[in-house]
Amino acid sequence: MSLFKLFKRVAIMQFLKKNTVLPIIVILAVLIGTGLRFSDLEIRPMHTDEAVQAYRMGNLLEGDGFEYNPSDGHGPGLLLFSLPVTLVRGATSYLQLDETTLRLTPAIFGIALITATLLFRNLIGNTGTAIAALLTAISPMHVFFSRYYIMELPMVLLLAVFVFCIWKYFCQQKLRWMTCAGAIAALMHATKETFVISIFALVAAALIIWFIEEITSRRAARLAIIPLIRHITIGLLLCLVISAALYSIFFTNPEAIPKSYSTYLNYMERAEGSGHEKPFMYYAKLLGWKKMELYTWNELLILVLAAVGALATFLRRDLPEKIQVFLRLLAVYALFTLLIYSAISYKTPWSILAFLHVAILLAGFGFSSLLKLCGTIPNRFIAKGTCLLATAILLLGSCNLLKQDQIANFKATRTEPRQKNKPNLGILEKFWHKHFNPFPSSRSQAPFNSDRNPYIYSHTSPSLVSRLVAQVDELREINPQLSVLVCHPETGWPLPYYFRNIQQVGYPQHPRDLKAAVESDLIICDAAYDEQLTPNLGDRYIGPDMMNLRDNLMLHIYIEKELFFEMVNRRSEK
Repeated sequence: MSLFKLFKRVAIMQFLKKNTVLPIIVILAVLIGTGLRFSDLEIRPMHTDEAVQAYRMGNLLEGDGFEYNPSDGHGPGLLLFSLPVTLVRGATSYLQLDETTLRLTPAIFGIALITATLLFRNLIGNTGTAIAALLTAISPMHVFFSRYYIMELPMVLLLAVFVFCIWKYFCQQKLRWMTCAGAIAALMHATKETFVISIFALVAAALIIWFIEEITSRRAARLAIIPLIRHITIGLLLCLVISAALYSIFFTNPEAIPKSYSTYLNYMERAEGSGHEKPFMYYAKLLGWKKMELYTWNELLILVLAAVGALATFLRRDLPEKIQVFLRLLAVYALFTLLIYSAISYKTPWSILAFLHVAILLAGFGFSSLLKLCGTIPNRFIAKGTCLLATAILLLGSCNLLKQDQIANFKATRTEPRQKNKPNLGILEKFWHKHFNPFPSSRSQAPFNSDRNPYIYSHTSPSLVSRLVAQVDELREINPQLSVLVCHPETGWPLPYYFRNIQQVGYPQHPRDLKAAVESDLIICDAAYDEQLTPNLGDRYIGPDMMNLRDNLMLHIYIEKELFFEMVNRRSEK
C-alpha cells in the first residue's frame, strides 16, 4: 500500500470518527425522547388548562372560529399548530378529541426541540450539541411538559429558533435573518403573550455584553447602526402584521388584534400572584433540589454544567470573537431570565422552561469545555482519566434524570408484582436503585399526586376520573338520557371536557343562577354551595358523596334516589 493511500485511509477514518458521533448521539437522543414523550399519553387526568384548550380546539374544528379572551386566555398558536395532528388522527369535532390526540402536538414539539440543538452546532461545537440534545431529551421538566397540552413547548421551540436567527444576524447582519426573527416573534406572540419576558431578557443581556465589549476596547459586539435600525424596523413591522393575521384568524375577527396588546394590563395585575404566589427561590429549588414525599427531585446535572459553561464563556481565550460574545450573551440572558421569573410573584412550574432551554445549551458548551480543559493536562494518562471521569459523571447524572422521567410520568401496571421480601442489597446497589436506575422495577400507582410530583400543580385529582367520571359512565348505562348539573364558580373544569358527550348538562356558576327547581339526575356542586343548594333538593337525592376536584377544592355529589338504587342493584349482581 502506497504512503498516499495509507494517509488517505487514515484521513477518511478521522473524518468519519469526527462527523458520525454527533448524528449518532442526536439520533439516540431523539429515540429516547420519543419513547418518553409518546408513551401512555392518556394516563394522566386532564389539567384544567388542558381541558380549556381542548374546548377551544373543538370550537375551531367545528367552525366556530377562535374567540380571544384577554383576561384569561392565550393566542391561537397552540390551536393552529394542533390542526394537522387532529386532522391526521381523524378528529373533526370536540367529541372526537381525546387526550392522546391533544397531547401529541406538544410531544412533537418536544422532539423538534431536541433536533433544534443542531442549529447551534457552530456556536457550541459538536460535543456541546450532542450533550445538549441528550439533556433536552431526558430533562424531567422538558419530558413532563412535552406531555401537557399547553403552550409552553411550542413557545420554547419558537424561542430557540428566534435565538438562532439572532445569532445568525449577529454573524452576518443580513436582513433575511431579522425578518425570520420577526416572523418567529409573531408566532411566539400568537402562542403565549409572556414571550416578551424572554425578549426583554435577551435585549438586556445584549446591552450588557455590548457595554462590556466597549469598555474593554475589544468592540467585538459592534454592528453597523443604520442597517441595524432599518432591519429591526422591518422585522418589527413584519411581526405586527403576522401577529395581527393570526389573532384575527386572517383578519376575519379584527377585534382580537387590540385585545392581544391590552391583555398585558391584565398580566401586570396577575404578576402580583392571583393565588399563585411563590417565594423568590421557588424555581431555584424546583430545579436544584426539591425534596418530596417519596423522592428528591433535581436537575443539578444541567445546572452545574450550565454554570461551568457560563464561566467558560468568560474564561476561555481560544474562541473566535463572535462566538465568545454570543455565548456570553446567552449566559447573561439565562441569568436575567431566571431572575425575572423569580422576581414575579405569579409562578407556575412550566413558566421556567424558557430558562431551562438556554441552560441546557450552556450545559452542552460547559461539558465540551470540561473535556477541552482535561485535554490540556500534560500527562496523557491523567488527561484521559479525567475525561473518562467527566463522562462517567455525565452518564450517572443522565441515569438519574431518566429515573425521574420514569417515576414522574408513568404508573406501575397492575400486573407488576409487589416485592414483599426485598432481596438484601449492598450499599452501592441500594444507592444505584434509589437514585440512578433508569428502569426502576417498581413505580408508583399514583405518580400524579402533588405531594409526590413537583410538576403536578393545581392539578385534577386522579380520583375524579377513576371514580366520578367512571360513575357517570355507569349511570349513563342505566339511563342513556342522564341529565347532569355542575354548579361551580369556575364551571368545574375539567368536568366539561369529560362530560362533552352528555346532551343534558348545565354549568351554573352559583345556586342563584338556577331559574327552576333542580330536577337533574346527577348534581355536582362546590362544597361551599352545599347549604344554599340542598334546600332545593328535597328528599329526591342520595348524598352527598365527597370528592376532590383539585387539592383543597371539594365537590359534593348527589344522585337521584331511584337511579342510585338501580346502580347499587346492578353492582350487587356482578
